[in-house]
Amino acid sequence: MVYVRPRVFSKYDVHSDHIEIWNGKKCKNIEFSQIARIRFSWTSPRFLGGFTVILKTGQRFLFSSILEDSQIVLTQIKNHSPALVSEEEYSRYLKLTQWTPHAWDRIKERFGQVPLVLVKLFALPLIVAFAYCYQQSGSLWGNEVVLFWWVLLGCFVLNLIVALALNVIEERVASSTFFKNKARNKELEKKVFLLTTAVHFLLAALSVIFTMF
Repeated sequence: MVYVRPRVFSKYDVHSDHIEIWNGKKCKNIEFSQIARIRFSWTSPRFLGGFTVILKTGQRFLFSSILEDSQIVLTQIKNHSPALVSEEEYSRYLKLTQWTPHAWDRIKERFGQVPLVLVKLFALPLIVAFAYCYQQSGSLWGNEVVLFWWVLLGCFVLNLIVALALNVIEERVASSTFFKNKARNKELEKKVFLLTTAVHFLLAALSVIFTMF
């Protein structure tokens, strides 16, 4: 069983040897001496990842990035039982949690670019699928409709992979600049966004041209 309680419903009191999770008048106590191991999520804190505290009894407590300052919990656990968390895992998690609020701010900023995002995610694969099917059969009616939908699905998946790959590049540039300067460089982030967007459209255009041969 995994015990999860969003911060809005609970209060966390972190001590040197235990954690108290208060939900109203009820309290769950996690003694650090009873922790068997710590398991980190495969997803980044940017995507609500975190770490799971696994007790010797088998009970599990998930501390995701939804919990504000979740790194404080990890720090206290490491101070009490250093063998539970390697220095590499600890440093990496602290670094990621520093960037996570800024990564979320970047996502919020994308909401102001919804039309462009919709074009990149939906219009581009539709155009490529249309161009390919029309070039292959000269029609999108009758039996060709089935082919079109399969091609559209494939184009959508490939386009999504490209979008995610370009986004990873954006995030790495933005985060590395943040850690270097201890602040976001929004001007650089804007340039990188425009560059990756241009690359995205260029790849779609090349795909359309390729279907003509």
